[in-house]
Amino acid sequence: MNKASKSARWLGFVPFEAISDERNEEPVIRIADEPNLQSGIATFDPYDLPDDEDLRPRATLDDYDFRARQPFKLVISGEKTSLKDVLYPLSEKYGTDLYLPSGEITDTQLYKMAKTGAEDGRKMIVIVLADCDPAGYQMAVSIGHKLRAFKDSKFHGLRFSVIAPCLTVEQVNDLGLPSDPLKDTETRAVGWLDRYGVEQTEIDALATLQPEVFREIVEGAVAPYYDATLDDRVDEAKQEWQRKADATCEEALDTDEFRELEEETKACLQALQDNLEHVRDAVDELAVELPPIKIPKPDIGELPDPLVSSDMPLYEHISILERSQRLWMRVMTSLRHSLI
Repeated sequence: MNKASKSARWLGFVPFEAISDERNEEPVIRIADEPNLQSGIATFDPYDLPDDEDLRPRATLDDYDFRARQPFKLVISGEKTSLKDVLYPLSEKYGTDLYLPSGEITDTQLYKMAKTGAEDGRKMIVIVLADCDPAGYQMAVSIGHKLRAFKDSKFHGLRFSVIAPCLTVEQVNDLGLPSDPLKDTETRAVGWLDRYGVEQTEIDALATLQPEVFREIVEGAVAPYYDATLDDRVDEAKQEWQRKADATCEEALDTDEFRELEEETKACLQALQDNLEHVRDAVDELAVELPPIKIPKPDIGELPDPLVSSDMPLYEHISILERSQRLWMRVMTSLRHSLI
């Protein structure tokens, strides 16, 4: 599969970006900006002044002060970084913590999970998503043991529950997911086969082949611990508060003295805006001709000879690479003989 996909991409049958490389961590890519120089005269904006609505005092409420917390602190722990495409959007949607290590979660990461949960104060619900094999089933057990150890030794206020909704033997059978033979080094293979009657199935098989089903399973696991109506009810309460607060302000400002001050301020602002527009028009009429922009050109010396270059004819390009490859093979062969 690896060789076929490599050839398919180089031959143009499959776009390069169509295959996700999860073998290593995602690289950091930076594209340098190209210069885009323009000149002009900077002036103020005569319209950047308070309008009639801005002059009217109004009750305000910071969003931070008007919000509700979900009843539980939700944490999703997945066995593979390749689960990110499905789990990251769900983590954002439900406001969960997300841990996606390559393999079993480390003690350092579990320490961070326990510390964060203890500081949060709510009961922490840890949703473990792992392979359907002895090691995968053991992950939820290990997380439960270690979180309890952290609770008893360091974070006495920590409250948590661990659930393992995926990947189960029943899901493998019901969804017809592919399996691979258990590794010979897996010491629990005999007991596993006797009890469940299946080999091992990686959770990637579900996330890749049936991502919608995987998403539904995760959302189903989150649902009992998440109030989906909370945000709407908070918005309604905030709007109701705003209506009552605005009415209170309007009633308090309904005086002859304030109305007179408001009208005087509007007249001053209009006069100021008219003057600012005159200044801007006067600047435009000056038609100032600015000097042209002259950017020094790069000055570099003679370039070293490349191994190959796009400026070469194709036959020369190929022949150089072939000669280089043959030379490297001869060097390696000579080195092996000398070591022998």
